[in-house]
Amino acid sequence: MKQHIFLHIGHPKTGSSAFQSCLARSHDALKDKGFLYPYHDSFTRASRRQVSSGNISIGPEDHNWLTTTVLPILENNHHYHTVIFSNENLIHRIVDFTSTVRSLPAHWQFHVLLAVRDPIEQLSSVYQQLVKRHGYCKGYEEFLSEHEYRCNATAKAAAAIAAFEALEIRYSLFNYSALKTSVIDALIQAIGIDANIIDRSLPAPVNRSLSAAELQLMLFVNAIHGRSVGRLLADSLVNKLPDVTPVALAMQPGSKLKVESENRQHVDFINERLATEAQLLLTEKPGFTGDLHWNLCDEQLQLSREILTALPTENNNPTASEAWQRDAQRLMAVVSRLLQAQQTTPTMHQPEQRNNRF
Repeated sequence: MKQHIFLHIGHPKTGSSAFQSCLARSHDALKDKGFLYPYHDSFTRASRRQVSSGNISIGPEDHNWLTTTVLPILENNHHYHTVIFSNENLIHRIVDFTSTVRSLPAHWQFHVLLAVRDPIEQLSSVYQQLVKRHGYCKGYEEFLSEHEYRCNATAKAAAAIAAFEALEIRYSLFNYSALKTSVIDALIQAIGIDANIIDRSLPAPVNRSLSAAELQLMLFVNAIHGRSVGRLLADSLVNKLPDVTPVALAMQPGSKLKVESENRQHVDFINERLATEAQLLLTEKPGFTGDLHWNLCDEQLQLSREILTALPTENNNPTASEAWQRDAQRLMAVVSRLLQAQQTTPTMHQPEQRNNRF
């Protein structure tokens, strides 16, 4: 009997955490119907609607995730008609799959699930993720410049599609920007799962983006305390306060033209494979017009470090420090006042300040 294996490969920021949360909470119900979503250590976080990485670990570059992780599970679970794997970062290592799939037994039928997103939305989400999880402390415009206005996720999605078609690998393509929360329904329908057995109790977004005040606070905390403290603060904000409305980032007109130019070819390639009503767009939703980065000179930054030296560093647990929590609350209050002041100020950045970055 042929066994169907679905690989949900992302790309990042396309509802992956919410999809994984639904599958994790529906694990037992799915097994009863012959669908295996293999257990993973991240299930506890996923079932609580927190940030997770799905049910497969990619490992280092010299570690082929397909042969070392996926195949052993398949070899030991022949009695399930369908097996589902999900990790939004698989798209970054899709060559592990494409270089191996032709040598696999014919009774395993692979089907790739690929979600894409409007490049301008994706760039904003990637920036937010860098600030939340990777200690990034520069402004949005500087981020765009560093990435040469190119949406890597869109480029990698186009390359993956070309590889699938060359190897005659089955795939389904979804535009998260058009589907939004209904992307979960589209994914489970593609797999063939009865929607009635999926736990869809998602009262709030999973892995939401930050508000304007939170984002400015994170830039400051990342610059002062580093990645570990920043990540802990961001995870707490996102997981414990899921209903906060995120900021809609916008880029300068010149940056938008560069983004359109750099990504047009890949967008057109993908749109040839999407329905008319689900096309990727290179338009920008109305939103915040600055880059959420008040410039601090070296002296200001050094003074801030001196004042905060008594607070825990990356090697300590900041949640154990009431002083750190009080300081975070004060910073949030300061940021709120800055945002209120900005609403009455025509320009946030002065040209002569552009070089004074974190």
